[in-house]
Amino acid sequence: MVTIEQVYDEFSYGLADPTAIRDFLRHAHQHWARPAPRYVLLVGDASYDYRDNLQAPNKNLVPTYLVQTHFVGETASDNWFVDFDDDGLPDMAIGRLPVKSAAEARIVVDKIVNYERDPTPGEWRRRVLFVADDDQPAFEATSDDLIDNYLPPDYQATRVYLSAFANPEESRARIIAAFNQGAAIVNYVGHAALNVWAREKVFSSADIAELRNGSKLPFVVTMTCLDGYFHHPQVNCLAEELLLAEGKGALAVFAPTSEALPGDQDVLARALFEALFAGDAPTLGEAIMRAKRSLPDGGRGYEDLIETYTLLGDPALRLVQP
Repeated sequence: MVTIEQVYDEFSYGLADPTAIRDFLRHAHQHWARPAPRYVLLVGDASYDYRDNLQAPNKNLVPTYLVQTHFVGETASDNWFVDFDDDGLPDMAIGRLPVKSAAEARIVVDKIVNYERDPTPGEWRRRVLFVADDDQPAFEATSDDLIDNYLPPDYQATRVYLSAFANPEESRARIIAAFNQGAAIVNYVGHAALNVWAREKVFSSADIAELRNGSKLPFVVTMTCLDGYFHHPQVNCLAEELLLAEGKGALAVFAPTSEALPGDQDVLARALFEALFAGDAPTLGEAIMRAKRSLPDGGRGYEDLIETYTLLGDPALRLVQP
């Protein structure tokens, strides 16, 4: 464990500079006693307001790196920290706990430790909840493809597709009910914004108050836009709120800090599910790293997804088995 100040002192002459984090991680990966470190966990929230000009509540405790993207301009990339050879692909598994205080850190760490030491038994461990927006046929098609071709037979898929319900309120009630029933993974495909799924607002940060899933904590995967925008100085994104919810919500969230095209997200989703359910039961961080590194043509054309899809959670965590 090192503090961010120690990193700055050693790698940027004491100046607050996010490039010091990559320099430190590259040094550790290349020069520490073998075997080389496999995981890095950043503990602390970030903000694009580096100089705190807004005097906003979310401070830049452990900075992220801002990369240029096609659709939203500059946005956060923790992936940049572990790209040691400048090929755009991660060389270590990385995750972040975007916490602002010791109390928030304790909430998230307790969830992780309890999940690892004494996971709750039951059918929830074989359930995977698939939520799909109805705005484009591609959203349901992606979910169906994951269920039909990538979900192992010992898992049970629960579909909550917005097209199947009469109104957004019914969709919202079904999502919350399925969440509360418990699932190993929750996967959403569709439109989103900072703190809401779908333009009909079928699930949002405000709905977390109604979650009662307790220790039946899912790994939440969102093939969407912006609901992982953890570096906003003034408000938390939905992914953060799910992770920081005490005694409920999510165990970890894989979500984007940018926007992307559904066709590209479909490719990433298939790569992730293939990696998650590989025979060696990889950790979340390893599965994400494998998925990003397995994208077609060495990731060319998928740069924004590789850089901006972020694991909010512990990269060394393994999902419970059915």
